[in-house]
Amino acid sequence: MALDEQGNYVATPQPTTTIPAAPTAADVYSSDNIAQAVTTPAAKLDLSDPLGIYDYYLKGADVTSAQNQYQADLAALAKTKSTAQSRQLAIEQNPLEGMQYIVGAQSRAGQLDAAQISAMSDALGVSQSALLAAKETARDKANIALEQRGQLTSLITQYPGAKITYYDTMESAAKKIEKYNKEQEKKAYKDELKKQLISLGKSTKGLSTKELEKKLKKYNKNALSQAESRAEQEWNMKVAQFNKSMSDGGLSDTEIKTKNENSIYSAISSLPRGTDNKTNPNDWKPLLSSWIDADMTATDFFTKFGQFIDPNDI
Repeated sequence: MALDEQGNYVATPQPTTTIPAAPTAADVYSSDNIAQAVTTPAAKLDLSDPLGIYDYYLKGADVTSAQNQYQADLAALAKTKSTAQSRQLAIEQNPLEGMQYIVGAQSRAGQLDAAQISAMSDALGVSQSALLAAKETARDKANIALEQRGQLTSLITQYPGAKITYYDTMESAAKKIEKYNKEQEKKAYKDELKKQLISLGKSTKGLSTKELEKKLKKYNKNALSQAESRAEQEWNMKVAQFNKSMSDGGLSDTEIKTKNENSIYSAISSLPRGTDNKTNPNDWKPLLSSWIDADMTATDFFTKFGQFIDPNDI
């Protein structure tokens, strides 16, 4: 209780609370904040604990600060109301003043106290709204974190070898998956090289992918050369057999002609053919030469064996 210059009782000013201003970029990146972040960094969110996610945000600095402000404003308002009641009682019980003065002093004190209580009630309303907003924001953040946890859980299950953890972001998880897929492709390719070499009876122990490629390429080249050599030998044998049959004596002209036709047909029908079912001219032209050497005409050759020959190659 205090007295003014005329000796009237007046309310003692009570401390009021204020809502702190939102931090600026300069505040966030101040040297003190940076030093604190380095020496005592905030605990990192653990997405492996779904129940702890809500605690992480609802017990975070933003909600805690708003909660403390609300509690401080609530306590200040309660104290102001209690002081106002005590002040009214003290004025009433003052034995030195008459009733008229007491009533007037109580009225003036009540007006001052009512204005102060109203201002503090407004401040409490503001801090309460700030607390509710902070909690709502915290819940939104928790829900986003839970959604991310669900996505990471799906990726961890789908790509167990990619070493994804709950501390990954979606971006870092995607990079791990990309790296894992490339490693799997390389492994599958190397396994296929080994499989081919093993099927050929070749050793693959301790060989790198490049060494396996080189070994298989060398084998395929040798195998192709051998196959070409065998094909050439077989063809030369067929030509020799045909030429021998063409030189056989003791047969009539008709029998020789029939034998020659049968030999040519057997030879040309066994030659490889293309998608158009026609024989390569490099393969049938030696037969034509042998046919002509046996005193038979090219016209008869194309007439009898035209089914194997592309007219454009004649």
